[in-house]
Amino acid sequence: FFQAEDGIRDIGVTGVQTCALPIFALLATSCSAPEEAPTPLEAALEEIAHTDPTDYPPTEPDEAHAWLRRMVGEWEMTMGGWTITETIEPLGELWVVTRAEGPGGEAPFRSMTTFGYDPALGKFVGSYVDTIQTRMWTYEGFLDESGTVLTFETEGPSMADPEGTTLYRDQYILEDADTKRIVTSAQDENGAWVQFAEMTGKRLR
Repeated sequence: FFQAEDGIRDIGVTGVQTCALPIFALLATSCSAPEEAPTPLEAALEEIAHTDPTDYPPTEPDEAHAWLRRMVGEWEMTMGGWTITETIEPLGELWVVTRAEGPGGEAPFRSMTTFGYDPALGKFVGSYVDTIQTRMWTYEGFLDESGTVLTFETEGPSMADPEGTTLYRDQYILEDADTKRIVTSAQDENGAWVQFAEMTGKRLR
């Protein structure tokens, strides 16, 4: 061990220490903690990030999605003296989207509704927004045995108790290819459904 030839002039460092310094540096590098394996979620996200979206096979539609497409078209909906126009279009083969417009107060009334079917839940699903409220309503629903009534249910603010909530139900009734009704009800404190609105629709195209 040649302390002087190594260029070290610190009297506190011996020749043995001079030789040990590079060894300790090597050990520190080789003994550092190994890189942790990614969690299953991290591995899945990494795979998704490097996958072309076109590589994913599309979900095949089933009979429930076919039923929703029966509503596609343009409809004139009336309730009392109020009339709105609905335009229902498919979004691929799995969803339909309704855009409605009619007279409002200071500005025209507009709304948008989505309809779909989730095989994992075994239920129809939907959402609703409009220009007169800040709430986005989300729905789950089912088709009756006759195949003519699609019932959506949701929970929202109570009309009787501002601090409470109530269950609501919208029923889409296809009477024939060109006629439908939308019946809206609320559940009372005894669990009974009380109808408070009904719209009648005629297909325009």
